[in-house]
Formats: sequence, C-alpha cells, structure tokens
Amino acid sequence: IEKIAMGYPLHMDGTASGITEQVEHFTRRLQKSVGDSIGITFIDERLSSFEAEETLKPIHHDYKKRKKHLDSMSALILLKRFMEIR
Repeated sequence: IEKIAMGYPLHMDGTASGITEQVEHFTRRLQKSVGDSIGITFIDERLSSFEAEETLKPIHHDYKKRKKHLDSMSALILLKRFMEIR
C-alpha cells in the first residue's frame, strides 16, 4: 500500500460538517497506525452521490434497484477522482 484514498465530506459551500470532523479524527488515528510511509489523500465527496445516481439511472430505472448500488457507485466515483489527481 502506497496511499489511502479517504472520502472527505463537505457541505456544498466547501465548509466542514460534523462528519468532516469525524473523518479527520479517524484519519489522524489511521495515520498513526500505518505510519508516515503510507500517505492518506482526501477526496472531495461533494456530488458523488448525485453523480452515482445519474450514472445508474439509465441502467436501473427503478429507484429501489438503483439504491442497492448507490454506495458502490459512489465509491467507484471517488476512486476515479483519486486516480485522476495522482
């Protein structure tokens, strides 16, 4: 492992939320655990769920079917963003 991609939840205006603080706290603990040889990169999560929803609409017209795949698709979108900034 060279890097860890960490989703970074922000409000649409770019300000931090309570969840952002929890992610930062978790990331500090994780960094201590893995050491400095492994970097952690924050990936902006804004609109990832919306993008996942839009990507899945043509595939699954029924929302209940789409909902099953939203988290996985959102994770793929974050991974894609991570790969684009590497």
